[in-house]
Amino acid sequence: MLQTFAEDHEWIMVASIVFFFTAIAVGISWLLISKQTRPFFERYEGIVPPFLSLPAVLFSLTVALMATSIWENYSMANKSVRSESLGLETIVELAESVPSLKEGPLASYAKDYARSIINDEWVTLSTHGSPAAVTKKHFEILRNATFAAIDALDNNAQAKVLTNAFQLVNDSRKTRLSFVSFDIHPLRWYASIILAVLVQLVVALVHIPRPQVLPLVMGVTTLTILLPMCTIAVTLSNPYVGMISISNSPLQAVVSNIHK
Repeated sequence: MLQTFAEDHEWIMVASIVFFFTAIAVGISWLLISKQTRPFFERYEGIVPPFLSLPAVLFSLTVALMATSIWENYSMANKSVRSESLGLETIVELAESVPSLKEGPLASYAKDYARSIINDEWVTLSTHGSPAAVTKKHFEILRNATFAAIDALDNNAQAKVLTNAFQLVNDSRKTRLSFVSFDIHPLRWYASIILAVLVQLVVALVHIPRPQVLPLVMGVTTLTILLPMCTIAVTLSNPYVGMISISNSPLQAVVSNIHK
């Protein structure tokens, strides 16, 4: 549910995070500066700065583990797109260079499949979508044509290269389709928010003797919290959509026959 909301309302989620932590910072600062409430908190003036390390370290570890998990998924999704395009480029190169395959439609089928991924299937790569039927059909046509070409090559060196190239396309397609969403449990997200609030609170309590610098300290602390939290928010939804998304340019290179 959290990932679906992040995908559909990415900007709202980021704005909500910014508003929430800003409101917390302003509220804490007001409580510690106001003449009515400040005496209540002055009893905690003996808190020493090293106490700050406990929630700060836990927050850093929690956010780092969650971010690492998300970016590993991004890396796998990005690798699958590049690997699939590499396999398609290999098929096109063989189909256009091997004499017995030049007259066949294999190269055209590979480009049609890549074009269908870009135009038809890419927009369905989300938690709401599913693999495009037309792209699946192009994949099946490419598969049948590839197997026919392998049989025609009679198990020579080119046949083995073609087999490996199609296997790479097949495996990469499965990986690409499996990474349409990330399995990040909401409790990990909520724990990060609670720890972030504790960091703000402890920083404020440590600076009770110097209320004149409290707004600046709370501003820097809140900004430090917002940077990783907002970055995670815009990467939480889906690797193929949103502000931070994977490009399909490697597949476009196959269609335009540009080899990198």
